[in-house]
Amino acid sequence: MLRRARGVSLGFNQGKLMSNEDGVLLAEGRKQVYVMYFKKPEDIDEHQVRALLYEAAMIDEGFGKRRKGNSF
Repeated sequence: MLRRARGVSLGFNQGKLMSNEDGVLLAEGRKQVYVMYFKKPEDIDEHQVRALLYEAAMIDEGFGKRRKGNSF
């Protein structure tokens, strides 16, 4: 059974590809999209969120390069 947290969720479409060394990203039964939850503003670690956003942007950029290289 999935536990639903109340508050704000931040999700990453390619979360399964992210390092997630500290375990803050939760799969909750999903195969690709991982999320993290914030119940109050004090829960937000700005440095951690920035690092995750930067990593997600790098992953996304890699997908863009692969698509441009395809010759269909």
